[in-house]
Amino acid sequence: MKGHKKTGGKGRHYKRSKKTGLPPGSPVPIGDLNGGGFICRQIMYSANDVREHDFSGGDEKLSALAAGTEPGTNVWLQIAGVHYAEAVEKMGNAVGLHPLMIEDIVNMEQRVKLEDYPDTLFLVMKLLQWDTIQKQVVLRQAAIVIKNGVLITFLDWSNRDYLKPIVDRIRNQQGNIRDKNLGYLLYVILDYIVDNYFFTVESLEGEIDTIEEVAAEAPDRDTIGSINSLRRELLVVKKLVWAVREVLLRLERGNYPFINREDYIFYRDIQDHILYIIDTMDTFREIITGLVDVYLS
Repeated sequence: MKGHKKTGGKGRHYKRSKKTGLPPGSPVPIGDLNGGGFICRQIMYSANDVREHDFSGGDEKLSALAAGTEPGTNVWLQIAGVHYAEAVEKMGNAVGLHPLMIEDIVNMEQRVKLEDYPDTLFLVMKLLQWDTIQKQVVLRQAAIVIKNGVLITFLDWSNRDYLKPIVDRIRNQQGNIRDKNLGYLLYVILDYIVDNYFFTVESLEGEIDTIEEVAAEAPDRDTIGSINSLRRELLVVKKLVWAVREVLLRLERGNYPFINREDYIFYRDIQDHILYIIDTMDTFREIITGLVDVYLS
């Protein structure tokens, strides 16, 4: 029986059993994490200026970052390569992240969630991709932290350039990201992640169309196997988007100081996208049920 991939690639799989006996907050990487390096990239931007720095996480620079930012300037710290638990821990300690938060960041099998720490917002999201060879959903993790005027994103190495389109918008002053605060940047990141879900939705639709054609012409045992596999993938996507919906609802109700009141309408727009995907998954499920009836008739 084929299940969905929680992560993609052929990297080493780190098991939860490695944490047995360790104290809470011990950063042990968990999940299929591809090899590669560790990136810590800082983007400081305002309406009139963009400054970028690549560094490996030296204590001096990170401590200066944690001390605060210039008025009117936003800071986005991009981390890629979370399987380097020591580097993540070093960076997290420098900017004052809670040990349990650091532990969750290097655990790539976290569920989608939102957690409030003192003066810190912590989000775990899932990137949704479609494996065209294995015909199954691939979930990869993105962690987001907002603390002391800094937004930090954590990705695995294979997705280190996933958010590059947003970086390019900041560099080229496309849209109004540079005129807004970090609450708007958070919206843009979440919106981009959810927009990418539609590629998988379209792939699922294509798979259903193919199975419909086969079921109508010459169904066999492989057909019912494909139907059952597709049913499981639909369930994975629906569970994911329901979890994302809960996170968005909590953000909307949380009255967070870094989200301007006039920007909540953008978060509600993401909610509309999520509701559309939920409705689409329900429609797909009904089609799959009908295909089973065709096969059994």
